[in-house]
Amino acid sequence: MANVSSLPSGGLVLVRVILGGIASSTGWNWAANSGLTGGQVRSTVRHHLDDLSAPFRFWGDRILLYNPDGLATLVSWGVLIAGVCLLLGALTRPAGWFLAFLGLHLYGYGADEYSSFALLLMAAGAGCAISRAGRRFGLDIALDGSLPVWLTWVPGRRDFLS
Repeated sequence: MANVSSLPSGGLVLVRVILGGIASSTGWNWAANSGLTGGQVRSTVRHHLDDLSAPFRFWGDRILLYNPDGLATLVSWGVLIAGVCLLLGALTRPAGWFLAFLGLHLYGYGADEYSSFALLLMAAGAGCAISRAGRRFGLDIALDGSLPVWLTWVPGRRDFLS
């Protein structure tokens, strides 16, 4: 039987690095230049509320519109931090899931021309999260034993997230 490596492929590492570069540059642009504002969040979410099903409408109305200025700041800095994490290969699972979660929001609440990008963001973020993309050429190798399991999802798990 062939020797199968549990490490992610080099191609996935390339996807992780490119996604990290895109996310960190976008996050830096939003955080440093106030590129994402509460007004933009408010108008975008309100524009799509009537077209959404009840759970998404509730989430948009009660959660996203509760404090759009704070949400814009949180998203700006969150995208920057997640991008840097993916670039360094550190905490790739939480960073990947965070970007996939933002992609879901972009798909549901964003403009229609961003729907393909949102699907790509969800797939790439979830792919990095599921496959331990920081275990090859990344800091996750050093962090796996030193941080809580819920942050690193150490290799002892046997479910679909392992």
